[in-house]
Amino acid sequence: MKTWMGLSPYVRAERPRSGRAHVVPLENAGYTDRTHLYVVGLDASSTSAAVPHDPLLRDDEREALTTESRSLPLRRNQADAAAWRTRRALARHEGPATLSASTYDLAEGEDRFESPLFLQIKESAQEARGIEENTDDPQVTHHALASNPGTMLSDLDRWTTRIPPTKDLLDDALEDRFPWIQAGLEAEEARGSGTYTTHDGLLTARSYPGLDPLNGNRPVSAGQLETYAQAPYAYFLRYVLDIAPLDEPALDDVAWLDALARGSLLHDTFRRFMSDLGRQPKLTDEGRLRQIFDDVLDEKREELPPPSEVVFASVRRELWTDALLFLRIEASRSDNSRPHKFELGFGYPPHRRREEDYQGAPLLELGDHAFKLRGRIDRIDQNADGAVEIWDYKTGSSRDYDETDLLSNFHLQWALYAYAFEALSDSTVASAGYFFTSTDEMGKRISAVPNNHCRDLAKILADISQATQAGAFPVTDADALRYDYDRLFHTYSERRKQLNAKSWPKDRPPPPDL
Repeated sequence: MKTWMGLSPYVRAERPRSGRAHVVPLENAGYTDRTHLYVVGLDASSTSAAVPHDPLLRDDEREALTTESRSLPLRRNQADAAAWRTRRALARHEGPATLSASTYDLAEGEDRFESPLFLQIKESAQEARGIEENTDDPQVTHHALASNPGTMLSDLDRWTTRIPPTKDLLDDALEDRFPWIQAGLEAEEARGSGTYTTHDGLLTARSYPGLDPLNGNRPVSAGQLETYAQAPYAYFLRYVLDIAPLDEPALDDVAWLDALARGSLLHDTFRRFMSDLGRQPKLTDEGRLRQIFDDVLDEKREELPPPSEVVFASVRRELWTDALLFLRIEASRSDNSRPHKFELGFGYPPHRRREEDYQGAPLLELGDHAFKLRGRIDRIDQNADGAVEIWDYKTGSSRDYDETDLLSNFHLQWALYAYAFEALSDSTVASAGYFFTSTDEMGKRISAVPNNHCRDLAKILADISQATQAGAFPVTDADALRYDYDRLFHTYSERRKQLNAKSWPKDRPPPPDL
């Protein structure tokens, strides 16, 4: 057969000759009185193919046209007819017969099963020889396609009949040729272990002063410090491995402008409105606010077009409601403070610095640590006595903020910004906090006196410094609540459960109880 087939899938037809193998369809076997009959392809996929319907004349139409003198064959009976012809061919042959059925599809990589005909003949033969079911039958063998190199028909045969190498040999070959594969296997094994490892945010035991954000080499942001205090593992991904959360608006659930973009748009509107006004707003300033709001929204629309006018109108209506609430709250204030500065930055490099920003970064001294801070204060109000109030706009919920203890849940920005402004100016910060401008919060304000929390804040910063220098970045619940790293892992929820279940190595000091 190897000689006949060559490189062509076609075989030249010839009459049967003595001393030669003769290949015919199974239904034509048994007519040449051969000594031995070999039947191949008796797997279920090859012999049990469904008969397609006749698109021109269906079986119900054939039955309608059938009479006593005229009969039309039905397509559904062709499968039974083919099986009957196969059995007739096997019955015609007198002598030994070898039946073969493939149990694996090499092309598709799937298991195959013996056809009903093969199983029926096998069962009848075993019953005739007195062999019980589910017992070993010496005449039933399982083997590769071609164990003899001289009878291999293709390169596929050569691959399937090779003796598989041992696991150790494969591992050595992979390590020599592709060392990163071995490193990946070791990382996977470490992640699946029961204790924290270098692949879970716990670095090798030594000191890492370069990872301490308070080392004083360059300005640190309040958001960076809050990230470690609230979510050390997210800090490890973001600031140590430099992996930023994916920004894929097409995969978000919002039609246009996510929460971050909406908050940024309102921030810009408030800044322009308050700066342009230069005084405490009045209800009669609604027209000016609307003009500024429309300008900011049109700029955003040009930068990121909405999917439709309906979506644009819906988002505009929601944002304008928040902006109008802001005006009414500001107009109803009865205290002695007045708007002073807006979006005041400090510690930024020249390419990110605005005209009114401070050029340098303030040096803060809290406890045993001295460090530089950078950031941008949303709003500074000045009281009649010259003291100032610092506010950070929030367009979200106040659920995670405690009015009795503003440092709880590790909200550090308000206090850090207060200390930074005092270091940059001659002013005293009387209070600092958060201004929730959404309609859900109805303009709620939460503030505290910064000087009353110096010791508590210094303790938190000392814990952050100690833990980062030790290379400790354990997982906490906040890792999933605040930072979108779910697409970084195959199943992020399972990864979080795996990390939460890990124990801390006994030879390493436990991380601070943040």
